[in-house]
Amino acid sequence: MRCAVTGANGFIGTVLTGALRDRGWTVRALSRRPPSAPSDHDLIWYRGDLRTMSGDALRTFLQDVDILFHCAGVIDDETVMEELHVGATARLLEVASGRIRRWVQLSSCGVYGPVRKGVVTEESPLRPEGVYEETKLRSEQIVTEAAATGPLSAVVLRPANVYGDGMPNSSLRSWVRSVERGLFSYVGPPGAMTSYVHVDDVAEALCLLAEADEAGGRAYNLSCSCPIEEFVEAMCAGLGRGALRFRMPEFAARMLASAGRMIPGFPLTHSRVDALTVRACYSSARIRDELGFEPRIDPRKGLDHLIRSMKNE
Repeated sequence: MRCAVTGANGFIGTVLTGALRDRGWTVRALSRRPPSAPSDHDLIWYRGDLRTMSGDALRTFLQDVDILFHCAGVIDDETVMEELHVGATARLLEVASGRIRRWVQLSSCGVYGPVRKGVVTEESPLRPEGVYEETKLRSEQIVTEAAATGPLSAVVLRPANVYGDGMPNSSLRSWVRSVERGLFSYVGPPGAMTSYVHVDDVAEALCLLAEADEAGGRAYNLSCSCPIEEFVEAMCAGLGRGALRFRMPEFAARMLASAGRMIPGFPLTHSRVDALTVRACYSSARIRDELGFEPRIDPRKGLDHLIRSMKNE
């Protein structure tokens, strides 16, 4: 099988590229940064920025490709999100249509917006807030609308918070360190949820969506949602420390967060209080029931591996 991966040198793209090679697929890998591995007979690197690549360069990248994994994205620079997530996707789609068999789109559960409670399924309303979430949804829509009227088959994966070695987001590492130091407190009554999924499971799900004919035209959530107590207990187990029991009323946490705004680096913010009191979970029932996919790395295993890697940093 011949495939192409955009954002191949990113957090998820790197793991996906390795998973594809393990399957014996020939991979064309596109990245703005220098390649993380040398090219060989089954891995060919292309250096370029989707925002500025010419049509000829894109056609060369997609030559003889069966499946495209569109993983290119940026999470920390709002000034380029529109151009990359929307504009570059549209340009890439123009070249890919009629050339490839399937487009696998990496999106985000962020397209549902800041849901505070309940079960989020693929049928839930799409109400993104924020430039990243809004442009990721528009990127999805460009692809699915084109596939609905043309020869291209497209499928979308919407993972929850993705974690693992090399993750660019430092919030989970900060959370682990606060638990290690005994500085973490639950907020509000029991029942809050976390929604994370390990990067290895994301890569495996993307590979499955590329091969499953019945997935064409569908969107799939992917999450290992679990009670926050279970998630923190998994951290404690990985750190080799006893469980944390302290619990703070939500109103007190919000008062502290407000007071801490004037203190540089104060760890408790309103956004963190929001994250610690969410009672929503993202259902992976569709990808399980339709395609038989189950995440293999639960929070205990995933956090143990992450904590080991943090100790070696």
